[in-house]
Amino acid sequence: MSDAELVNQLVIRYKSFSYPVVEFNNQDEKIISLDFTSKNTSLNSSVIGDVTFFCDYIEALLAKYSAKFGIGGYTENRTVYARSKHFDSEKAEPRRLHLA
Repeated sequence: MSDAELVNQLVIRYKSFSYPVVEFNNQDEKIISLDFTSKNTSLNSSVIGDVTFFCDYIEALLAKYSAKFGIGGYTENRTVYARSKHFDSEKAEPRRLHLA
């Protein structure tokens, strides 16, 4: 049995003990994919450099596509992390890759 099959069996077995992390009805609500990489030219330094502008940018995209949630990609090199010194390191390469 593969790991994926084992996980699927466990999820099915313990489904009654699980709860949604967020409320979402995939019949009536939408999720959009958000691009936080350098390919997204609308994410300029003024948007990335100001938390309020960045939040407004996300909210505008959600409204434009009538989406409840926006999800960024995994294993993408997110340029938005460059806005914060929190993700820089003197001992290692700056963190830009979104893993989870």
